[in-house]
Amino acid sequence: MMQYLKLAASCPPSLRWSPSSALRPKPLSSSTSSPSSPPSRIEYTPWPGLRPWRESLLNHNRFWGPNGPQPPPGPALASPDPGRSAVGSASSLAEMGALVLSTGDPASKSELSHLAYCRWRGENLPVGVSRPPDRPARPARPELEARGLDAGPRLVQKLVGFGDNMTSKIVGRIADEEMAHVAVGVDWFISICQKMNHAPCSTFKDILTEYGVELKGPFNYSARDEAGIPRDWYASSSTNKQDGKEQLSVVYGRLAHIISMESENSSSSGPA
Repeated sequence: MMQYLKLAASCPPSLRWSPSSALRPKPLSSSTSSPSSPPSRIEYTPWPGLRPWRESLLNHNRFWGPNGPQPPPGPALASPDPGRSAVGSASSLAEMGALVLSTGDPASKSELSHLAYCRWRGENLPVGVSRPPDRPARPARPELEARGLDAGPRLVQKLVGFGDNMTSKIVGRIADEEMAHVAVGVDWFISICQKMNHAPCSTFKDILTEYGVELKGPFNYSARDEAGIPRDWYASSSTNKQDGKEQLSVVYGRLAHIISMESENSSSSGPA
């Protein structure tokens, strides 16, 4: 029980739940619902490549060669054996998740995540409980991808215009891979909301408000749709902000017109 309380304390309030309802499937909803009234279902279309991506083997192409991604130089890397890794001794998904959060190296974190998912699906392990680290481990120099799904295609076109074809191919590959990353995140988020009887849309917006996150466009709507992100999760806030700017522009225009008229009246009524 103490393990559960420590794990729950590290989660945002919007995503905290009780043990009795943690694993009870619920229908999805587009708005917050009370326990007494079942939420209505939402329309959610997962990315078509989600299942093949999850079932694919670990990708060791971590270097960029003359023809695109390739394995690192040297002897070929054998697929790791889950039984020889730390993941092999874990008995639940929560234990493996804590192990992943405690791993800072991106390559090792990716490998452990893949093995944990394979064990959880293949061996039907329970979700379980575990104490997470106080802070997730980070690499010495974190490498961030700045909105690869939205900005990637535009950046590719700019780089091609500059004549930097190699960098444009790298950025294009990052944008393509970001599709899978976002699709997995959306699928997990909706799955968790379903088990907790939370409406995904309102829960997502509540988390943004809780952490003071402002979603800024322009958005790549077609890519986001393909990744499975419902537009009502994010588009409304951007639209409302744009509407507010347009209304302010109208007010500023009217004020400028009034000031101009007052100036003309003052100059025309002055002494000859």
